[in-house]
Amino acid sequence: MAKAILRVSAWALALINFWVFSRFTVDDAFITWRYGQNLVGHGVWNYNPTNFDPTQAYTNPIFALLSVIPAFLGFNAVLFFKIISLLALVAFIIFFLRRRPEANLPLALFFAVPATMIHVFSGLETFLFVSLMLLLLMAIKNNQGRLAVAATAVLLITRPEAILLLVLVPLLLAVRLENRRVLVNWNRLVRIGLVLLGFAGLIFAANVAVFGEALPNTFFVKSGQYFFNGSFFVWLLAFIPLVPLAFLKLWRVVIFAVAFYLPVVFSYSTSYLAMDYAGRFAFQVYAPMALLAIYVLALKENRERLAELWKFRAVVILAPVIAVALAIPTLNPAVAEITTYYPRLQAVHGELGRVAQALGSEGLVHVTAMGDAGLFAYESELPNLDVRKLGTHLGAVHGVNRDLVERYGVDFAIISDYTVSDSVMRPYVLRMGMIHVCDAYMSPTYVMEIWALKSDDRLIAVCENSKKYSTGVQDFSGLISAPWTDWR
Repeated sequence: MAKAILRVSAWALALINFWVFSRFTVDDAFITWRYGQNLVGHGVWNYNPTNFDPTQAYTNPIFALLSVIPAFLGFNAVLFFKIISLLALVAFIIFFLRRRPEANLPLALFFAVPATMIHVFSGLETFLFVSLMLLLLMAIKNNQGRLAVAATAVLLITRPEAILLLVLVPLLLAVRLENRRVLVNWNRLVRIGLVLLGFAGLIFAANVAVFGEALPNTFFVKSGQYFFNGSFFVWLLAFIPLVPLAFLKLWRVVIFAVAFYLPVVFSYSTSYLAMDYAGRFAFQVYAPMALLAIYVLALKENRERLAELWKFRAVVILAPVIAVALAIPTLNPAVAEITTYYPRLQAVHGELGRVAQALGSEGLVHVTAMGDAGLFAYESELPNLDVRKLGTHLGAVHGVNRDLVERYGVDFAIISDYTVSDSVMRPYVLRMGMIHVCDAYMSPTYVMEIWALKSDDRLIAVCENSKKYSTGVQDFSGLISAPWTDWR
């Protein structure tokens, strides 16, 4: 009876998290969705609706391709991807519990952690990546070659980290240790390797043909910001779920997970991880291994074996502890801000984009400049120079300088990145005779200066409305309404 009450309580908490956090959509998602918008509206596959400066600003080709569907149908992109996320969530739960009904409680606890629902509904590929990695880990564990190849193929168009799988998957499926001898199934190694390399080759060839580079802009901009960072050792805590698997001698999947995630966490520790809301990157690393541990520990014989090895009878609590462990680094005051993030994003970035779109239709604005612009650029439907370089291949390779700004012909600028603005954008707007129309606020520390050739009451109205966000006082009244009211 007590276990049943605990399970129901955990799922109830997961449902509350759905109510609160499924309304969250991150600004970066609109960067990806802009590709579908531009293809349908302008016939170009680019961050901007022009053929100038071809740029791959997304890391998730699968979501970029899916964004064509709502753009073509005239369907709201946010609603479309929320429905996709909801279907993925339900499918995942059914898939997991059908195979491991004994894992009901730890799985409920996993979804009861706020970070999980945040990442399921963020609009980015995070939960899809986690689900596919779990599927791949299960395939490696069970030596299921076809499933592993299929999961890897989809992972290659989901996250760039999947490049490592081109080597690891063929090796782990073709090599085995028997009687202290390493045996290689060369036929399987070559067959799987050629299939995966052929698929990856098509992806890279398409990227080179369209963008001139095989890898997305994040590899130029975010990777290798530091030679070495001590946070690498903190990242190693994410491997804790592999400990019980190692004691159960599931060496194939343990070696695979370590070989894949170790270079990934090293890259993360030496990179500039923007938009790391609710521990997004830690979630990508920890969650698949945690879910695999939950899956394995759901079997009674595995728990009994561990209890015998560890001389610890309470091993039954291990899976629930692993399930909720991600709450430690991700449950912080910033989570409260996430609950009000999307209404603020729409009220500021969205409204500024819609005003820019109106000014563009009136011939008053032609090219904007804003760093890392998602919703603003999406709503404006105008060319935008991303001063933070993710949305400009030329800027990522050569830097955002005076020449690039002039080549873009910026006549409307939103300045918030002061490193770039002080050296490039501010001198440019002053040289062009642009005026500082007003300041818009997303939070007390996130202030955007609006610069244009002419003042406009619509811009001033957005700035005035945004001043309520300058105090730092959060308005949680919107949480009373159903989450799907924000699915737009």
